[in-house]
Amino acid sequence: MNRWLLIILLFMPLTAHAESSGMHGLMAIKSCIMANDSRLCHSFMTQSSYEIFDKFTFYKLMPCLPTNFVYESEQALGEQIIVKASMPADNKTNYIFRMVFVGKGEGIKLDLPETLHTGLGGNWRDKMNFAEQLFLMMRQNMQDKLTCDVIRDLARPPAKGK
Repeated sequence: MNRWLLIILLFMPLTAHAESSGMHGLMAIKSCIMANDSRLCHSFMTQSSYEIFDKFTFYKLMPCLPTNFVYESEQALGEQIIVKASMPADNKTNYIFRMVFVGKGEGIKLDLPETLHTGLGGNWRDKMNFAEQLFLMMRQNMQDKLTCDVIRDLARPPAKGK
């Protein structure tokens, strides 16, 4: 009996660290953002995601994208894998978000339109267009004062009780 326990304990680290498709996809996106490499990011996205993502690079906002997120869990939903991730919202809470991926294994790709649809609802395009127009207005008015920190503060969810 002790021999079986020893065998299980020896192989447990190998299985515990096996990377799921969703985790692989999330870490691939994180690494390309950290490398500030839009071509690399394209390789981890569906073609339908390029136009949306390219706006971030066109406006030079890629360094503003968060990279302090961590994988929480994932759920397969038909052909999609919904990855739940989190990042610090303030000192005491985490901001939870979901990213939608398609494919499997190393062929997994981020689907930005479906991610935005999941997070913002059916009128996500209108909300994204509004956010873009607001950004352009702020950039025109604030010029060099519109930094990534200002954008992150604007995008941060409000603290509870405020």
